[in-house]
Amino acid sequence: ALLMLYVYEFICHLEMGNMLYVNNTIQNVYRYFLRNDYKGEFESKLMHVFKKISEMHDYAAHKKEIEKLKEELNEAGGDVSNRQHLALLPIVQNFLDAKLANQKIHVFAAMQKQKS
Repeated sequence: ALLMLYVYEFICHLEMGNMLYVNNTIQNVYRYFLRNDYKGEFESKLMHVFKKISEMHDYAAHKKEIEKLKEELNEAGGDVSNRQHLALLPIVQNFLDAKLANQKIHVFAAMQKQKS
């Protein structure tokens, strides 16, 4: 549950533009992984996605890179041994989809809800 809160915290601070807190959250997630000895492929890809997304400022210009990050994360999430953090995959996927649409996550989620 703590890791899920960290993911939501990362998304929230990134959407609000609080880059100091974004970097702090990335460090907290990294320390959490080290402290609990999570060194799987999914965890390393998740950290990679966090770092890359936090470095981007114009998401429209980085669509191919975001698509590649999403694909890498999906491939890493397909491994059966990473089941403990697989609940994070849909959250991060929706966030990346929102960035591909060049929208904030709450606007993207509202549009997805209206479509269904």
